[in-house]
Amino acid sequence: MNDVDAVVALLPPTGGQNPAVYLRRRALTKQLEQPLHMTLPGRAPFTVNTLTDKSAVERHTLDRTFPAYFQPAANGGVMLRLGGPPPEEQPQEGAGQQTP
Repeated sequence: MNDVDAVVALLPPTGGQNPAVYLRRRALTKQLEQPLHMTLPGRAPFTVNTLTDKSAVERHTLDRTFPAYFQPAANGGVMLRLGGPPPEEQPQEGAGQQTP
């Protein structure tokens, strides 16, 4: 898809964190210009059990993996933030409030 500049993939949680991989087209131009089997040996679709060269995946994702956090946005929505410290816990509405 030529109009996609970046992709974020949320990975299964590990060790209490929710990791995500952030891939930018311009960082992977060389790999995108060649057939997939040149970057990842084997036949797609790839799964944990069928991927024959896990080191190839790590080479392309290790420095592009970040902790992912969902947090409230100013407009009332939710945003995905990659990296940095975890957001502070927001008190739930009504929690800790005393009734007069």
